Order: sequence, then structure tokens, then C-alpha cells
Amino acid sequence: LEVRAGEDDPAGTAPWAWRFEGHHLSLSVLVAPGHGVAVTPVFFGANPAHVPARHQHAGFRLLGEEEAAAFGLVRSLEGDVKSQAVIADRSLGEIVSGPGRELSLQRVEGVPLARLNDAQRDGVLRILQLYAGTMREEIAAAQLARVREGGIEVLHFAWAGSQAPGRPHYFRVQGPTALIEYDNTQDGGNHVHSLWIDPQGLFGRDLLKAHYRGAH
Repeated sequence: LEVRAGEDDPAGTAPWAWRFEGHHLSLSVLVAPGHGVAVTPVFFGANPAHVPARHQHAGFRLLGEEEAAAFGLVRSLEGDVKSQAVIADRSLGEIVSGPGRELSLQRVEGVPLARLNDAQRDGVLRILQLYAGTMREEIAAAQLARVREGGIEVLHFAWAGSQAPGRPHYFRVQGPTALIEYDNTQDGGNHVHSLWIDPQGLFGRDLLKAHYRGAH
């Protein structure tokens, strides 16, 4: 656990941040008093994602709700809407915007939510809610409010790979204030790498700008 603070007292007026780094977990939180809290990038991984039989905790699924929501969504798509959403027949093999590559996805792919029906839009929002819901309730609400302010219709959903569970697949939700990537390719589709970022507030840079404009 690494903590960096502008003052000895985290309850003071200077921004401060903490990070937690592990092989399949990376958290970065910045607190800018008077401006808010930034919580992305967030990386979650799981190996195995679905614990097989004859093992302790057999049947347990990490990130299983997120995966199930995405499967339900892609299976509900039809015709040219589905053709637009599916960007590749094979999984991409890894998240694209991984550590050090957070801003690498400049070209938006997939189908915009403006083309989806209400139930399908709710499916995309469900994925966002699951990721935001890993944080405290008030922080999750603020993150989802940012997404709504940026416009639900401009979010895009993209899929690559198999549409059958247990085989390699990848999906993405992308918009101005949210990017979620989920890749389950390794170990026959049972090893997940997943990333959630706010492209505008990466590592709290938007909050730091607001702080420095006001403080200096």
C-alpha cells in the first residue's frame, strides 16, 4: 500500500492519493478536498475465473455477474445492430488499454446505445453499475452521474470472440467518461483481465486541475 499526501493530515486541504498493487488487483484513489474523489484506473483479474469442480470453492465465479450481463446483452442483439457490435470473430487476447496504455483506445468501435432498445441499454448500464458498485455507495453514484451527464446514447458496446460461455471472449463499454474492458481468453476462457477507467479523470487529473486553478 502506497500513500502520497500533500500534507501530513489527509483531512487537510491538499490533494492526496493511495494505491494498492497486486498481480490481479490494482486500485488508484485520489482525494481532492472540495472537488471530489477519483477512483480509476481499476484493474480486476481472476485465474481461474470459474473455480472448477473438485477444488475448494468449486463453482465460485469472480466477475461472473459482469460476464453474465454482457452475454445476455450480446445475445439479445439482432441483425445489423449485432453486426455493428461484434468487432471480431476471435477474442482480442488481452485488454487493449492496460497499465501504461490507458488512453490507447482513441477509435470508438461497436454499436452506440442510441441504436439499442430500452432493455439493451439497461444491460449496458448494468455492467457499469457492477463496476462502479465495487466502490462506496456515494462514490459509485457520483461515477454513474458522470456517465449520465456525458450522455448515455454516446456509449458504445463492442464484443469479440465466442458468444458461448467457457470459450475465449472479450467485451468493451466505451464513452467519454467511462471505458470498461473485459477479456477472458487465457486458459481456455477461464482467466479474466478487466479494466475500468474514466478517460477524463484518469488518476484524478481533472480534480487536480480544478484544485490548482482554485488554489493557485
